[in-house]
Amino acid sequence: MLIFKLKHHSFTLKHKTFKYSKPILAALILLPLLAFAIIQPKPALGVSDADAVFHSNPAATIPACNGWSECFAFSVDTRLDEYGNTNGTNTTFAIPTSGAVFALHFSHPYNWIIDWGDGTTEVESGTSSETSSGISHTYTTPGEYRITIRPAGVADSASASNGWFNAFGFQRNETGANANANKYLFRSINAPFTDKMRKHSDVTDQSYRFALIFQSAINGLGIPAGLFDQIDTSGSISFNFMFQATFAGYAQNSTTATIPVGLFDFFDTSGANGFYATFDQTFYGYAENSTAATIPVGLFDSIDIDNGTANMFSMFAIPFLGYATRTASFSVDGTVVDLLTQSFTNPYNTKVGTAGTPADSPVLTPGDVVKPTYNDTVRSITKPTGIYAEYDWYRTDGTSCAVVNPTKDCGVQDSSALVSFPNDTEWTPTTSTDKGSIVFYNYMPIPPTNPEDLTTPFVPGVPNTGIRK
Repeated sequence: MLIFKLKHHSFTLKHKTFKYSKPILAALILLPLLAFAIIQPKPALGVSDADAVFHSNPAATIPACNGWSECFAFSVDTRLDEYGNTNGTNTTFAIPTSGAVFALHFSHPYNWIIDWGDGTTEVESGTSSETSSGISHTYTTPGEYRITIRPAGVADSASASNGWFNAFGFQRNETGANANANKYLFRSINAPFTDKMRKHSDVTDQSYRFALIFQSAINGLGIPAGLFDQIDTSGSISFNFMFQATFAGYAQNSTTATIPVGLFDFFDTSGANGFYATFDQTFYGYAENSTAATIPVGLFDSIDIDNGTANMFSMFAIPFLGYATRTASFSVDGTVVDLLTQSFTNPYNTKVGTAGTPADSPVLTPGDVVKPTYNDTVRSITKPTGIYAEYDWYRTDGTSCAVVNPTKDCGVQDSSALVSFPNDTEWTPTTSTDKGSIVFYNYMPIPPTNPEDLTTPFVPGVPNTGIRK
């Protein structure tokens, strides 16, 4: 077990418990473990991402929300284990009530109408706590269910009070509903947050508003587009810890999760001056196994820190540490040879401006613009060996090759597309962060019928015309 110090807290990502004094220290210790090539397959994950319910729909369109916009919907699968397999027989899930909004205060009252997705509806009330046992329900049979939660005691959404959903969320401990076995069951987010759901009485203070909610729910499918589009931050002064570890360890087992375009476009920070740890560890370990994960260009462009004060320390402290996996795959005759795939973990970082240097936690001054970036770790792709040692490998052309497994028609096979090895130029600090994993290809032609052509020699850099000698 790897143990580090994380401020004054600790949390677990899968089998690893992290505790460390400052985010920077963790980055310095952990980066060498994350930033190397792994030329071997990872443990097989379970059910395909596409098999589960996954959309951020307007809540009013979800039948169990009864037309209410103030309704949060999500799905669980009681069969899930730590690797995403759905072979379990468990039938119980507990809604987490350890939500913390505003300076990690845990005493948020709740009064909810809960539809458990199996025909059972009940009203539950109480108060959140850091070690809450949550609200438990046992299903008749194991499986996947969509749960909806809306405020009780009000006539409609317009009558719902600010912060009615503050109590919802996981915490870093493993007590009660925060136990890993319960977190494993969380599957997907099915409705967006409204502006009322998570809010404290001082509307100028956004502190901790979405901190930690989904952390370590490793079988989540990802972040749906539009999740925060209804959030209004105009007139707010403080954004301290607003997204601290919100998705840390979330969707760790997903192979397709990513960060959606426009996730933070809702931000209005024009009058704000407090940004302490706003994005501290926001995507720490999120979608760790996803080879499709990228970062949209301009993810943070809506954030204005012109009025920022000295209270910007750790604003972007390791937000992407452990996020995503880049792979270089090799396709022969239209089929990727899995054993040849080379993987590179922890590819991303942040920098100030387009020409800045990648940093674990960039030092900021008012007016700076923070950009996601590929970090400066050298990711060197080596040429396949063994029976593939003499193969030439070519790049896709981006048009005819926009498929999972490129075929013989995938662009030209000449020196203009030939790949040189070792290749360490695919993902560098100057590469756009929305460039993802890559596929190189080789095509072995059908053997010629002319016996004299059966001894055609192999010439590097020249298209294959016959069986290799």
